[in-house]
Amino acid sequence: MCATDREQEYPTSPSLQIDLKVIKYDARGKFLGWEDVRGETLQCTVEVSDLLRRVPEPIFYELFLQFEDEKGDTRLWQVPVNNPAIRTNGQASSNPQMLRRLFLVDGLSGRKYNLTNTPASVTLAAELLLRLPAAVASAGVNEYQVWCCWDIDKAETNSSCFTCLSAQIDVSFSVSYIQSPGTAQQATDIAFGVLGFLALLSAFLETGTWVRRSRLPNVNFMIILKFFAFFAGSLANVFFVVTLGIGIYWLIVFKGQQVSAVEMMLPAAGSQIETNFIVYLLCAFVLKSVNIIHILITQTTVSIFLIDWEKPKARQTVQASTGNQGAASSVSAWRTFLIANEWNEIQTHRKVSPSLQLFAVLLLLEVVGLKNLASRDLNVNLNPDPNDYQAPWSPILRFGIAASVWLAVWIVQVVFSVGFYERFVEDKIHQFVDLCSLSNVSVFILTHRCYGFYIHGRSVHGHADVDMDTIHSYFRKEEENLCPLRGLEANSEVQTFEVLLTDKTRTLYDRITQSSMEVCFLIIFCYPLQYAPKFHPGFIHGLKNNFLAILCQVTKILKSLNFIFRLWQVPRGKHVRSDLHSQRLKGYHALNRFLISFLEHRYKDLDYVVKDKYLMERILDMEFQEPGDINILYNDDRSLFSRTLFYNHELTLVLFDILLFSAVDLGAQDFVLATVVTFVAQKLLQMLRDALGRRNLAEKTLVEKQFLI
Repeated sequence: MCATDREQEYPTSPSLQIDLKVIKYDARGKFLGWEDVRGETLQCTVEVSDLLRRVPEPIFYELFLQFEDEKGDTRLWQVPVNNPAIRTNGQASSNPQMLRRLFLVDGLSGRKYNLTNTPASVTLAAELLLRLPAAVASAGVNEYQVWCCWDIDKAETNSSCFTCLSAQIDVSFSVSYIQSPGTAQQATDIAFGVLGFLALLSAFLETGTWVRRSRLPNVNFMIILKFFAFFAGSLANVFFVVTLGIGIYWLIVFKGQQVSAVEMMLPAAGSQIETNFIVYLLCAFVLKSVNIIHILITQTTVSIFLIDWEKPKARQTVQASTGNQGAASSVSAWRTFLIANEWNEIQTHRKVSPSLQLFAVLLLLEVVGLKNLASRDLNVNLNPDPNDYQAPWSPILRFGIAASVWLAVWIVQVVFSVGFYERFVEDKIHQFVDLCSLSNVSVFILTHRCYGFYIHGRSVHGHADVDMDTIHSYFRKEEENLCPLRGLEANSEVQTFEVLLTDKTRTLYDRITQSSMEVCFLIIFCYPLQYAPKFHPGFIHGLKNNFLAILCQVTKILKSLNFIFRLWQVPRGKHVRSDLHSQRLKGYHALNRFLISFLEHRYKDLDYVVKDKYLMERILDMEFQEPGDINILYNDDRSLFSRTLFYNHELTLVLFDILLFSAVDLGAQDFVLATVVTFVAQKLLQMLRDALGRRNLAEKTLVEKQFLI
């Protein structure tokens, strides 16, 4: 039979029961009759002596498939036979020839010298495989096209190894359903093309927004680095969406079939579809890890300052340790410490509980038994008998069921947290804004050079450093509407804003903060040199004379590493000159006075306006209008300042958890181990964010690290 015969087609129905018939011939070619192929044991162990006793001479079979055509007439179609054990000139053929006949046991050709002698070897079909492509249903079509092929694997028993008649051979019969990938890979490629283009467009928009907010005139290395960071995050989402779609698709289509009508088959183990899926999943995990690193760097390098609106009630003269007279304000610093501690606490606050998430996912997968849906068979029993046959796991189905359970539990948690818990129990983000108003402290944050957020915490009562009775009286006034609203503008309750500064304002802001940088430079470099006898005095004098030039160069190199502000948190027991501390405090008070004057419209050339963003600006998260000569504060009713916290990146964090969980399970095939590894990674990420955020907060707000509990 030629190879093209295997492409022969015949019509069937979805509920077809395959009816096979064979024609039997003896070794002399004599016709022995027709016989129906009946179901027997699929896998067993038999002795060679039993086979020879039952089949002393080989019987040849021609296999036919019996079916009815459209007219109801009975038809026969011969099934081609492929024997991969056949060798041509000692080598396997690259293009195997399809055969008409097959035999199951051959004890005749192994008899030497005389046909009555005991066979030296027995050839038998140890593995029989009936390959049937699964029919693919299409809309409006009621017929399916199927071809089948019979594969035989040859096995020999050699009497030199063991007694031939007492040898035991494992024989098996199986049916393999093969399905052409068809348009599945094409659909995946199209999805990657479309979503990849959208990811590229999103990265360009985010980079353009970052450049506009940073006021960078020329393309530099930092812009290119930012583009790749944004593109990595967007591309990770594309890979995740595609892999999730593939997993859920096969989970629904394959597991949703009934055993009597199998139309779709799962991609075979090691097939190109499964290999591509694993590559997509690993790419998503790597890119999402880059996205998480980018978020960590961005959040732990923001510029944050706590504006204290409290005015001193009285001033008193105190004697400093150096013998100089100075004026000390009666304003307490504990309110600023309180706000700094609350900000430090909410830095790693999330909308959901990661530990509860892991517990619920593991409970559903292992205890409820949803993991059993990931087997390669059509069994949908969640609690199968341990003694029953367990089909191998499919990585596509394991990811599909695991990711689906993760997202389902996460959505339930988010809905409960946002819809109930934050509304009726506790909302830490809005409570922080209320605490700022109670403490008479505002928060000024710059995430870009000329863009950031402002939380207006100025008390409507003028003072917050008061006793308990006065605070209760303040609350009663607010309840009875006997005081102004808390908003920045009159008759407004909006306390959170997006800030868009002009270059002039930012330049003045940097000039004021420059004094703090100079102090840090003195502490780090110049002050130790005064106690270093190995340096010539002229070198130290020249260093001080060229201080500004040296400071400019050092600032450019060390600013990205956040090293300039390192000495704001002075270790205990270190001796630091009091005049340097005094200069640091002067820089802090100067910046505090500048921001208060700026917010009170005292600088006409640095004035600002408060306005709402357009709808498209809110959707695209960018500003169409250039600030020009006036600063802009956009009303923010969505608490966007939480972008500097974990709270606003919940989706990114949960996708990272899902991908890490799936990547570990992909290698270990163990949901328990994946849960443990994910839990440890969550804790390490939280500890790293907390440590770096606390350090940055201590450096930028002048609150000692020891006070951040």
